[in-house]
Amino acid sequence: MTRTKFSLQINPYNDVPDDDTALIDGIIDDAIRADQAGMAAVYITEHHGNHPGSSFVLAAYLARALEQAHLGFCICTVPYHHPQRLAEMANLLDQLTKGRFVFGIGGGGLPLDSATVGIHAADCTQLHDDVFDVVMQLWDKQPEDEPIRYEVGPYSGELIQRVVPRAYGHDRPHVKLAGLGPRMGKAARYGWSIFSMPAAVVGYRALLEAEGHPPDVVERAMEWTSASAIVHIAPTDDQAREWALQGQQMRAAKLDHHFALTDQYLGWMRQRAMPQFAPGAGPNLGGDGEVSSRTVWGSPETVIEKLKDTVDLGIPEISIGFDNGAMEAPLWEHTHESVRLFCGEVLPYFAEYEPDLDRGRELLAAMPVGPFGPPPSADDGVSAS
Repeated sequence: MTRTKFSLQINPYNDVPDDDTALIDGIIDDAIRADQAGMAAVYITEHHGNHPGSSFVLAAYLARALEQAHLGFCICTVPYHHPQRLAEMANLLDQLTKGRFVFGIGGGGLPLDSATVGIHAADCTQLHDDVFDVVMQLWDKQPEDEPIRYEVGPYSGELIQRVVPRAYGHDRPHVKLAGLGPRMGKAARYGWSIFSMPAAVVGYRALLEAEGHPPDVVERAMEWTSASAIVHIAPTDDQAREWALQGQQMRAAKLDHHFALTDQYLGWMRQRAMPQFAPGAGPNLGGDGEVSSRTVWGSPETVIEKLKDTVDLGIPEISIGFDNGAMEAPLWEHTHESVRLFCGEVLPYFAEYEPDLDRGRELLAAMPVGPFGPPPSADDGVSAS
């Protein structure tokens, strides 16, 4: 039986210029600790304006620093990149990691992010698909083929020869798409992995098989298909709960600030891009004094018991975010301690743990209908989108 893998997801916010150096150093230290402890992968997010700069530059550094973990994006925001440059940079990271690169992609769409590159947030989903279709054409081009001319969104170009370098040992890097529903159908058609909700991950194999992929393609896609969790670990449950609440409150404050700036400067964009959020109201992260149900918190022993609920579902990979989207003092120390305790006490336990799949099926059946509910089947029409 293949055991669940655990990976590190790095998603820090920082609005304090004097803290940038400590933020970057902390990211690198946590990534190296995760690699040395045996975590399966390190994933980097992409945002602009309050995150640590170019995700591709940071990934290039980590590609040489990590000795065994895979390296990937969660996610690379495709609409923000020229297709030719994106194809080249992804292949180069695949070469630098000797094939241990997981090219996580998605559309993004936060107005403050998209405004930095001159793209309307509401256009990101369609532009994501259009740009990545061009990227795949560029990857496939051979030197003797006719030139590929393209114009997509704000980008245009003409490839005469080929994308240099090619991917390591393959025609293209391993792609992993974020999303539910129709996005899962798109990923299944191409034999990609997905980032999604636990129930959707459990049902994804059926979608891949319905597309007629050979077993090796199905297994490769499932190997890096993952759900995610936010985790706060401390020596005691009480301390972990305090840390989780602090992180949650800081995350909520930053989201409120983000939306306030959006309303102030980009209200014209937000009206079309984010109608689901009323002005000044970010996503619900839990009530006052209540830790969000999306967060796993506690002592190492408590976190082990809570994570069993997800592991028993048969999830191939769980991507763990320890920073909850905020990396300012005192949360730096909390984040690094959570990573240390997870690597030292939780990870070794699950290296030997045999999932109780019967229990997992019972848990899955009890989930409510909806995005977190029972997985889609190949007959649900998802793959037709």
